[in-house]
Amino acid sequence: MKWGIGLKLIFITVAYALLISFFSWYKGNYPQIDFSSLNFKIGVFLLILGFYFYVKTLKKIKRVFKRKVLLKEGSYRVVRHPIYAIWAFLLIPAVTLIVNNKYFYSIPIFFILLLGILIPEEEKEIISEYGEDYLEYKENVPSIFPGLDSIYGFLFYPEFSKVLNEELYIIRERYANFFIYKKGESFVAIDSGLGTKKGKQEMERLGISPENVKAVFFTHSDYDHIDGRKFFTNAELYFCEGEELIFNGKKPRFLKIIREKNKIKKYEVIREEKPILIDEIKITPIKTPGHTPGHCAYLIDDKYLVTGDLMRIKDGEALPFYKILSFDYKLQLKSFEKIREYINKYTILTAHHGIITKNSV
Repeated sequence: MKWGIGLKLIFITVAYALLISFFSWYKGNYPQIDFSSLNFKIGVFLLILGFYFYVKTLKKIKRVFKRKVLLKEGSYRVVRHPIYAIWAFLLIPAVTLIVNNKYFYSIPIFFILLLGILIPEEEKEIISEYGEDYLEYKENVPSIFPGLDSIYGFLFYPEFSKVLNEELYIIRERYANFFIYKKGESFVAIDSGLGTKKGKQEMERLGISPENVKAVFFTHSDYDHIDGRKFFTNAELYFCEGEELIFNGKKPRFLKIIREKNKIKKYEVIREEKPILIDEIKITPIKTPGHTPGHCAYLIDDKYLVTGDLMRIKDGEALPFYKILSFDYKLQLKSFEKIREYINKYTILTAHHGIITKNSV
């Protein structure tokens, strides 16, 4: 549906605004724009911010509309209906603040209540077109009120938890993914998430018992990758050489001044890029330092490449991970170039920006 509930929203909201205007004039309250007031300044700021996000979102919609693809990137990772949210929380409040009329402050509230009535009507048609794909999206992303986890959607948009196929499980915990691979009766994990109840619940929902995982290979030691190791009580822990300097506090991590307090006593150090066998599962480490000193990517059974925080995906393009979060960005760029040859050969599994199937980038 091209316009969704847009035309109906405009008609009803404009009608209500006119009604409020007539009532306000009848009461003798006229718009009093005070260019020096705080209300005016906040209103202008919200207006500029709203138009920025509005134009940016419309451009994204335009790119995918003809392809009839369910849009789930960018602002659509924050809320399911970002255009309506922009009007509800930025543009309409901006106008009411600029106009500075007490009766007009009911318009944003009216608009939000109207959305609550009309959005389910629009979503019925979306579900009929996209089916299970949209239902999964709806379950994980709020409608117009951003949740704490969805706020991260501006920077991070991990894949939703799912069984990708009979051997690969994707676990989403807030703003990060970790992965569990099964072969026969053996399980290995790449990273372990943030260690919240959500991560464990997602594993159990997909039929995974963490205690059955035999080994956890860590891309690096940031907390959102290693704190879930407590659930894997029977697993050997593997880190690439150099990373112990970070998690044992010998080198500062964040801003190069904050040291980790997360000391790990029992683990295996990977020193060479040689395959490691866990029963019949082959894990090939690929050293990719930069984001952290011992950052490592892993090739699983020559099928799946887990890249950790080495790279991100934006509009189908592989890009280096954010510079501001890097320990040594120049070294990270070298590692990114090193990994380029793998991108179109294997399914790529990133920690924060979803997955890319073979030959799709």
